[in-house]
Amino acid sequence: MQRIVFILWLMLINSSVFSQNTLQDYQQIAEQNSPLLKTSQNNIKIAALDSLMLKANYGFNVNVLGDASYTPVIKGWGYDNAIRNGQSLSGIVQVTKDIIGKDNLKTRTQIYSIAIEQLKNQRKLDALTLKRLITEQYLFAYSNQKEYEVLKEIIHLFEQEDIILKKLTQASVFKQTDYLNFKVNYQQNKLALQQKLNEWNGNYSQLNYLAGIQDVQTKNLEAPDFTTLFPPDYDNSIYADTYKTDSLKLVNDKKIIELDYKPKLSAYADGGYSSSLMVTPYKNFGYSVGLSLKVSIYDGKKKKMLLQQNEIQLDNQKQFYKFNKTQYQQKKAMIEKQIANYDKMITMAKEQLSYSKTLIEANLKQVPTGDVKVTDFILSINNYLILKTGIIQNELQRNILLNNLQNLIL
Repeated sequence: MQRIVFILWLMLINSSVFSQNTLQDYQQIAEQNSPLLKTSQNNIKIAALDSLMLKANYGFNVNVLGDASYTPVIKGWGYDNAIRNGQSLSGIVQVTKDIIGKDNLKTRTQIYSIAIEQLKNQRKLDALTLKRLITEQYLFAYSNQKEYEVLKEIIHLFEQEDIILKKLTQASVFKQTDYLNFKVNYQQNKLALQQKLNEWNGNYSQLNYLAGIQDVQTKNLEAPDFTTLFPPDYDNSIYADTYKTDSLKLVNDKKIIELDYKPKLSAYADGGYSSSLMVTPYKNFGYSVGLSLKVSIYDGKKKKMLLQQNEIQLDNQKQFYKFNKTQYQQKKAMIEKQIANYDKMITMAKEQLSYSKTLIEANLKQVPTGDVKVTDFILSINNYLILKTGIIQNELQRNILLNNLQNLIL
């Protein structure tokens, strides 16, 4: 019974991992398996811990300080006891704290809040890149699948007509050369079918490889669905979010530069035992308190230069924002125009395909009576194959453009 349960459990796992056949399935699995995205998520956690550590640095710090020393004087040679005391023993508990205002602390911890947002933006961009890559590979595999199905349809048609044409050729209704021409086309399409199967298997395996799925068996994929996805405007895109976050960082850096040159006040207190062991060492227990003040007077104009660098970086950000926005809008408009052109081509090809299919159906009725030439029949099939394959290729290019539009990467 345990063995049966274990086998069923394995089958359940395998079916949940390998039965995916939609574009959304592959996108989700790829995101779950991506080490880059997992690393990005962990880096966000690390930055959050850095923020907590910074707050801890500005809190109370308690340390135990211990020291024991002996400075001998031999035959008048040695350190001056007035300086070194000859010997000493101390054990002190020290408490220190930098005195810092709430706004100052908030500004400094803001570094990590902004860093977390930057990491989140980078993760979104990495996820967008992965999604685009997986989608494109899915489209290649799906296109191969559709072309394989068309060739199977053609092969089935050849198989059915081969029996009829062979009998009619034996009855001298058709020439032997016409039948041989038919057989040559038949074999060529069988070879093309095998080649397309190999191509399909290759692209399907590559899709699984990119998504991190260990599966070598080629399965049918469902048609990709782009109907519910729309490209965002630039101001709502990941690039605009990145610009805003980077600008906030530079503004915050400017505040920190200003804060670093303000007076710094620290308080300390300690208590314990400290003695030279010379006179009444048992009375040398005590404590002390104090304040420490640091005021910057002159730094060689370093502060001024740091602020100038900050202003230059802010200007660079503005220039990149304007340029990237223009590029984004131009690329979006260009892709939308290309999609519209492919839509027209696909519509026209489908109209031609309906006529081509009608011609084949008419020829199929006339082949048994010998009222149509074999060459004309073969030509009608080849035209149908070319049109159907052309539609699949145009749909592939259209879907690739849709993928590039909805996952727009500059």
